[in-house]
Amino acid sequence: MHLPLPHEAMSTTFQFVPETHSYLQDGRVIPSVTQLLEAAGLVCYDHIPKAVLDRKAEIGTAAHSACWYFDENDLDRSTVAPEVERYERGWEKFRRETGFTPRLIEQRGIAVMAGMQYGYTLDREGLLRGRDTLIEIKCTAGVEISWGPQMAAYEAALRAQDGKIRQRVAVHLLPDGGYSLLPYTQVSDYQVFQWALGMETWKRVKGRVNGYGNHQSR
Repeated sequence: MHLPLPHEAMSTTFQFVPETHSYLQDGRVIPSVTQLLEAAGLVCYDHIPKAVLDRKAEIGTAAHSACWYFDENDLDRSTVAPEVERYERGWEKFRRETGFTPRLIEQRGIAVMAGMQYGYTLDREGLLRGRDTLIEIKCTAGVEISWGPQMAAYEAALRAQDGKIRQRVAVHLLPDGGYSLLPYTQVSDYQVFQWALGMETWKRVKGRVNGYGNHQSR
């Protein structure tokens, strides 16, 4: 598969601020992948009531943590709420049925694409049925259009380090304890993310030129 994008050296010196999910380098805020996709209009939850959205986000965060502890062989099931455990069970089932072996778990970094920086936190990278694979764990009610460009950004970041092309697969965990696998193969996903990154970079440059200082993504 030919992916016509430049791949440049990644930054290894940065700070991550969990409270605001911000990436900082030399005092500058580096936009994250999810922030870039939100700013480009590819992630929008305006139609969902805030209380529902907050609850879903809480469950999703807890499910990711439970899957992380499972992968680290350190999961205490007594601490996992029933509405979270069913998603974690789906991840266990995926691991068991596919033999997926993670090499990277919740990996963070700052990458460069076409001279523009972005921060990222990918869920998993490892071997899936013998192939190098980037995995994203999803617990949403439905499939979202942002997943392809999101994983393209993560895959490009890893490829900048070792030159390997990885397949991209979303593991959609279901509330009944099951899962579905969604492979992403479109080269246009990389182009869409680069467009989103370029738009945000342009806004930041425009803000500085107009004297407004650095624009910070939500």
